[in-house]
Amino acid sequence: MKSLKELNILDCYSLDKMPSGLSALTKVEALPRYITTNASDNPVLELQGLRNLKRLGLESIEEMSVKDAAEIQLQEKYKLEHLTLHCNKDAESSNPIVAKELLDNLKPNQGLKTLEIICYAGERFPCWMPNKDPHLKKLTHIRLINVKCKSLPALGQLPHLTTLEISGMNAIKHVGKELNGEPTDSSTTTFRTLKSIIFSQMVNLESWPKEEGATCPYLEELSVIQCPKFRELSMELPITNLTVSLIPHDLLRKEGIAGVASSLRSLSISLCEELSASSSKGLTALSSLEKIVISGCNQLESLPPCAENLASLKSVTIIGCSRFHDLTDLLECTGRARLRSLRISGCPKVTSIPEALRGITTWE
Repeated sequence: MKSLKELNILDCYSLDKMPSGLSALTKVEALPRYITTNASDNPVLELQGLRNLKRLGLESIEEMSVKDAAEIQLQEKYKLEHLTLHCNKDAESSNPIVAKELLDNLKPNQGLKTLEIICYAGERFPCWMPNKDPHLKKLTHIRLINVKCKSLPALGQLPHLTTLEISGMNAIKHVGKELNGEPTDSSTTTFRTLKSIIFSQMVNLESWPKEEGATCPYLEELSVIQCPKFRELSMELPITNLTVSLIPHDLLRKEGIAGVASSLRSLSISLCEELSASSSKGLTALSSLEKIVISGCNQLESLPPCAENLASLKSVTIIGCSRFHDLTDLLECTGRARLRSLRISGCPKVTSIPEALRGITTWE
């Protein structure tokens, strides 16, 4: 056991206590789930000597004292690359000041590449989170899940960040300057390596407005999921893939997606109950669009007129749209576009396929 490299109990849901003697596993490199509540006699001492850790997940950290958090000495775990700080969901109602002090004392080393913070009750992020002179300059992946903070951290100046996921931050209304951060003397570009962003389950998020000087030059993918107030994406982004689910139909107006209209190649729309041809006219502005997938949009009867604009469209998939029946606009597209694939499934009102579409259609 002393030569063990990984101890993974992520799927052991009934386990609520760590075994004693883990401090003897000095060669262990991965502890993706370490339960601090009901832990052995001194959980801090168990972790102190584990200098080879590359991955560590601390669970139920609200059960720790501020003193214990400091004594774990995360800053001295120089090989640590992946850190998860996970509070219990019940901790969301705990004292936000104490919660911040706790995270302040769980400051990781500067070599960290992946950071996950889950169910954090503080109103502000810990002092070591990125700012104008970020401590964690090697971060490539960040996940912020069910965090109670009232503002976003300044992540835009992280030089190696490639993926960002923000979920359940219900205090956030707009994405803007605070997330981009202040430009440094050496660079005016924000998010200069970012490739993917996910916003999900943010009940008050309304927009990502256009901002002067803000850039995401390599951003490829944006997902907006279960954000019921999100109506504006005017920030100019070079994304090629956009996924939206359970969002207002207003977003798909021309003004709503103006910031991505020229670059977008793939669009996935799901569970947007009020989506209709009239409310999705923004689709006609997507001149580079090659692929569109629409599923679970039960008010949609047809696509908006597209013959003049969607000249790059190659693939259309429509699944589980109970009122969809009109293929007229797709017929117009075949004359000018490069439409090669049409899949229709779970659309009971489509009773036949026009002759011009039969050679490219999968109909279920």
